[in-house]
Amino acid sequence: MLYIMLVILAFVFAVTVSNTISKEAGSIGTLRASGYGRGELVRHYLALPVLVTVLAAVAGNVLGYTVFEDLFVKVYYSSYSLVTYKTLLNGEAFLLTTVSSVVLMLVINTLVLVRRLKTAPLDFLRGELSGRKRRRAVRLSAKLPFLQRFGMRIFFQNAGSYVVLFFGILFGGTLAVFGMLFGPMFEEYSVLARETMVSDYQYIVKSDTVKTADPQAEKFCLTTLDTDVEGYVKDGVSVYGIEDGSQYIKADIPAGEALVSQGVMKKFGYEIGDELTLKEPYSTKTYTFRIAGDYPYLASLAVYMPREDYLEMFDKSDEYFTGYFSNTELKDIDEEDIFATVMLQDATKIVDQLSSLIGFMDYFMVFGVLIFLLLMFLLTKQVIEKNSRSIAMTKILGFKNGEIAKLYLLATSVAVIASLLVSVPLIKLLLQWAFRYYLYTKMSGYIPYIISDSCFVKLFVMKYTGMPQGMWLLYKRSFQRNLISVLGSEPEKARKTTRKAAGEYRKIIAKLPGFEKGDRFRMNLVNCAVLIAFLLHMDEKPSVEKLTEYYATSMMTLPTRVFCRIGGIGKFSKKDIVSMKKTAAFRAADRNPYSWNMEYIPYPDGSGYEARFSKCGICTLMKEYGLYDLTPAMCHLDYDMTEAGGASEFIREYTLAGGGPYCDCGYKKRMGGSI
Repeated sequence: MLYIMLVILAFVFAVTVSNTISKEAGSIGTLRASGYGRGELVRHYLALPVLVTVLAAVAGNVLGYTVFEDLFVKVYYSSYSLVTYKTLLNGEAFLLTTVSSVVLMLVINTLVLVRRLKTAPLDFLRGELSGRKRRRAVRLSAKLPFLQRFGMRIFFQNAGSYVVLFFGILFGGTLAVFGMLFGPMFEEYSVLARETMVSDYQYIVKSDTVKTADPQAEKFCLTTLDTDVEGYVKDGVSVYGIEDGSQYIKADIPAGEALVSQGVMKKFGYEIGDELTLKEPYSTKTYTFRIAGDYPYLASLAVYMPREDYLEMFDKSDEYFTGYFSNTELKDIDEEDIFATVMLQDATKIVDQLSSLIGFMDYFMVFGVLIFLLLMFLLTKQVIEKNSRSIAMTKILGFKNGEIAKLYLLATSVAVIASLLVSVPLIKLLLQWAFRYYLYTKMSGYIPYIISDSCFVKLFVMKYTGMPQGMWLLYKRSFQRNLISVLGSEPEKARKTTRKAAGEYRKIIAKLPGFEKGDRFRMNLVNCAVLIAFLLHMDEKPSVEKLTEYYATSMMTLPTRVFCRIGGIGKFSKKDIVSMKKTAAFRAADRNPYSWNMEYIPYPDGSGYEARFSKCGICTLMKEYGLYDLTPAMCHLDYDMTEAGGASEFIREYTLAGGGPYCDCGYKKRMGGSI
């Protein structure tokens, strides 16, 4: 993630400084003609970006070690059992995140400025910065309608800008997809690992004298060796000795050779005919296996060889064995004789552990999405700004604003869609390379590189469907996860409920009317729609108390806490007060039954204010779906969000959902005022 961000930063720096030179070409030409040297101009145009980058770097470090520290600590404590931590300054992190960003900005901007300022002063004054002779315009058929030819001409004239836009989409899309791929990947890996399990049970016994009368049990030999591959962390590999005609390993294993699991082949890049060398743990003794093929087993890294070869290689007696494969529980073996039992659920232990981090990866997804959308905004904005003179000319010629917007936005939209389509296979290749040559070298074990097509669908959706879909992507994992942890649902049942809820959510959103531009409550209703979608597909509705816990835990993710903390910084400011008064005067519920009406009531002693609601969109929507009795579970979230904001204490006496005359949301300044 860090390296992808550095690439994106370098790209943004290069595009921004290049665009600055183009916008100020006339001024630069005048200064150059007046005797100013290139070095003076380079220093001038470097000063502001350097200052902004340094200030941003300092602010990032301060916020990281203060405001956002607790937020990230909670993420780690929710995933791991850790002792009490002590915050330490990390020099390596400072170099990688702060120093590298400043140096990167300095180097990129300097290189671009030096290159662009080689242009002659007269060319700057003329606005001819490309350094190439003007090419003849592409000849277009006269049979095409005028507006179509005009639109195509705009596209060809801005081809260079659209190439830059393509690279922005490629880098931003890579970051966004990287954040989205882990959830679907873990789910699919879990299914594949279960499907490729050798048997439902693997019993490791304490001695080869332990017997079973079950006819379907099959003996096997097993030992664990370590990899010793340069550039990779050490991995444990299970080496199995398999009976001839095995009913569990359904493959022919040539004598003197071995089959290796697909994880070994793909992680280390082995091919059929290669030799795999493994070593004994805590020893220098090595064993070499000639690879005859791969075996579809994904639960661990494994080698399968004939039992006779195993006994000879490891110098064991003919009667030696380590355990039994079985598809049923072996009840005639005493538990005291069993060293370990590997069952289906053990096949996905690594997924279960990593799944606890899916919520954490959701934050990367949100961050990636924001960067992606920000890049789209910056690059399309620059395309429009570059054509400002042409747009002015079209207005002089009598074109209406709508016609101009259609011409330029259509060309840019075509470029964006084409770039997204071309980026999909390139993003797959980039992420595959990252897994193969970076992630696999740094982690033990193996998870196959599986990138769901849904990630790319979401990429298109984010660009063109807006906030409701974004909120679903942001919260669906936490709502699914808490079906298990809070409401006690089975994992498979939780996944099915989530799939059904996704379709239900789309239906709910589709029925809602459009919200006015000045209505600040749309997000509240969208969050309610998420909860309703899940409630409608639960086998049994939870109590209000249990639903309160479920909703609060699902909503109070790291992005929500960050959002609340940022909001808390400006709480009770002049801007906040003006916004509250404006919302009170707006009275959106008079025109939209799914919105809110409120009054702004400041406390006489100046200690805060009350937002008093007489109409509530959540009450309307919950009543519509027959869930009104569960509405109080949503009301309690106000306490959690205010607490996360850190600036005030929440005070409430009545709620509309609880039968009160109004819903009062009181915000009292926290003593000391620190956040």
